[in-house]
Amino acid sequence: MSHVLLIVSGVPFDFRAPPGTPRVDEIEALGQLISGALDHIAEGLGIEPGITHIVLAEDFTTEVASTDREIALQHGGSTGPPFTVERLGGLVAGKTLAHHDNHLDATVLIASGMIAWDDQAGFATGISLLAHELAHLCIGRARWASGALEGVLFPSTTGTEYARSIARTSSEEYRATVLANIVFGVVVSVSVNGGEARRMTVHDVMGDSYTDRLVGVLDEVVHPGWPDTVLDYRWGRITLGELGKRIIEGTDQVFTILGHAESHAEAGDRPRPIDACAGHRGVEIYLGPAWEQLIGAARAATPVPGTLDEVRALEDETVSQGEAAILGMWSKLGITVEERGDREWAMWVTDPER
Repeated sequence: MSHVLLIVSGVPFDFRAPPGTPRVDEIEALGQLISGALDHIAEGLGIEPGITHIVLAEDFTTEVASTDREIALQHGGSTGPPFTVERLGGLVAGKTLAHHDNHLDATVLIASGMIAWDDQAGFATGISLLAHELAHLCIGRARWASGALEGVLFPSTTGTEYARSIARTSSEEYRATVLANIVFGVVVSVSVNGGEARRMTVHDVMGDSYTDRLVGVLDEVVHPGWPDTVLDYRWGRITLGELGKRIIEGTDQVFTILGHAESHAEAGDRPRPIDACAGHRGVEIYLGPAWEQLIGAARAATPVPGTLDEVRALEDETVSQGEAAILGMWSKLGITVEERGDREWAMWVTDPER
């Protein structure tokens, strides 16, 4: 794997790619441009420059696990849960790992083996994915610098902590794509049928794939999936612990899909995913009301906050509204979360609304 450390606009930029990667010089140059643009946004918020490591990985799963272990060894921490690429309805192809809580030193990994870099559409897909992951890094740096994570404990342990974490991560997927779409369109253009060139959008690359992914998991996971899972517990088929695990993990992954789908639809001026799935019982009862409450602040906010106070206000509002939205959705499933102090909690279960 080739390895070069460059200085881009005064910001260290580390780029690694497998030998023989097609168009590697173009990938590196565009990575520099995107990283530099996002670093400029961070610097405008008063955030000190950091170092960005970009790794194109042929064996993505192994590289993520190896990087996670290396970070843990360097800083005396622990590795996260075992990493897999499988997600509801698809595969993950990008991962950002912060070396420190402040995200000033971080590694962005791209599953190069999943991307046809020598194909025009594949190349655009890879660059849009890189922009999305770098946007996560920019958001992470701003979140830490704003003080929004003061008092937040990781990993989540209680039901309320999980709800707040899901709100934070799913809204970040939306915000990262909105931000990435801006810088992506600056560095990549598209011409349709020989017409005048215009800025390319993430929707040009991904289309409605995330809305399609949402449609694909609604029946199995959301409805009748979730209420059936609650009844499985009520009838003694699964344990309380298994119920909590399935509902929390399912909520996390479905809301992550929603975050992607919302931002891609917005970029392409397409129907919102909730509207595209209108009429589905799971959307009407559970997802629709909860998602509208959770994502409202992020949709109303400017993609690039002007001050760290604005960043903090957006983070606080999103997490507060998202917590209420998710706990409210779970209550419709017959699940009530009780916080008992010292990070102890209880889950009360009754029949779900169907």
